[in-house]
Amino acid sequence: MKVLMFNNFFQKIESRPVLTFCLLLIFHALVAIILFVVANSEYLSNLHNGQGFWNFSRDSTLYHQEAINASTFLRNSQWLDWWSSYGRHQHVKWIALVYWATGYEAPILFEIINGLVWSSSIILIYKSSKLIFNNSIVSAITVLFFFQPSILISSTQLLRDPFFILGICIMCYGWAILKKNKNNLGIVLILIGSVLFISMRPYLSVVLFAVFFYYSIKLILNKEISIFTISLLIVPLFIITELGLENRYLTSFFQSFEIQNNSNKGENILDPLLIQNNSNKGENILDPLLIQNGNNKSTVFWQAVTSMSNELATKVSERRYGFRTVNKSAGSKIDSDKSYNSFVDAILYFPRVVQVAFLSPFPSHWIKTGKETGRIGRMLSGLEMLSWYFIILGFLYIVFTKPLVIEPLLPIITLSVFVIIMLGYVVPNIGAIYRMRQGFMIPFYMVGVYGIYSFIELINKKT
Repeated sequence: MKVLMFNNFFQKIESRPVLTFCLLLIFHALVAIILFVVANSEYLSNLHNGQGFWNFSRDSTLYHQEAINASTFLRNSQWLDWWSSYGRHQHVKWIALVYWATGYEAPILFEIINGLVWSSSIILIYKSSKLIFNNSIVSAITVLFFFQPSILISSTQLLRDPFFILGICIMCYGWAILKKNKNNLGIVLILIGSVLFISMRPYLSVVLFAVFFYYSIKLILNKEISIFTISLLIVPLFIITELGLENRYLTSFFQSFEIQNNSNKGENILDPLLIQNNSNKGENILDPLLIQNGNNKSTVFWQAVTSMSNELATKVSERRYGFRTVNKSAGSKIDSDKSYNSFVDAILYFPRVVQVAFLSPFPSHWIKTGKETGRIGRMLSGLEMLSWYFIILGFLYIVFTKPLVIEPLLPIITLSVFVIIMLGYVVPNIGAIYRMRQGFMIPFYMVGVYGIYSFIELINKKT
């Protein structure tokens, strides 16, 4: 009876999408205004600077100043300069556009776009979940992800994370349509989501392309989608990836700072293809045919693979050290002195990486006072993590009992797992991991909520 009532309620909501979207916009605007007013007052003064910016989103002050500078180009009708300005922070140009269009340079004005981004993300995830699981209750519970304090509050600031999350939401819906309905609209949505994804995090462009490419090969081999249809996705995606690489800067894997490779200045030290063989400059050490010695070719090949693996582990260790250096004043460091001297060393650290990447902050951190968010921030993160633990259990339940259900989300899940694990390897800071993995938690929430619902349904049937 209760389930029927809930279904009727959600059907009424679905029948009025415009009204629902408007209500979401109004709710988000109210939250943004309240936060802005508090951030300009003396209330909770230890958590903000009194000028409209919260400590947890300290990057907003930088983006605000960059937007003010970029808006000067618009006032001078220098449109090309505006468009090409601050390539490392693509969303700044939209903040500048809002400042120029309204004539005011106040961060609250960006709510015009922030509200649309947040509300659109909710609608997309609801539709994705409904299409995949065909259950309104599950879909409605899934969207609670966006009402978590950390997600909701950060979506009101001048951050790029909401755009990144929107990109993932669009890709989730695109893959759901492509897999369930075999509709080319799915390809269009995947490409749009990829553009948002790569523009916000260009250093992940190769990872995204690799995951989507191999999954597309799987679809072709299983004769689920034609080669022509997949080419409509892969070819533009390859171009988007190349453009992302062109705009990529020497940054840490997940932070904006530069680390130069001593032997190869100006090259990305995370890319093993750029590691030069000392005896054959300009040649790829992965190619055994380019290594000229008298050893057996098979032996030489594995020596090259071992050398490359150790070199890659060293470079990841350098990234970790660079992140630690830039964030040496952070208050939530973890295993900050850990380094990887070899590939084996990195493999042995893998269980700890999974633990930190997926399960931190741990309960011991929930009651401490955060440096940027205070005690209340840590407590809220604890509540979110408690729900996350149940989500993980629900996700694992589906993986072992109904693995085919997650097929439409498999490319996004694969991408998320890879990036979250790399976060554990590279970022020795729990707070940074917590914030940077948020978008990648979405597919786990979708499947996890369905898993919890299915488990409860199973228990009810037995009782």
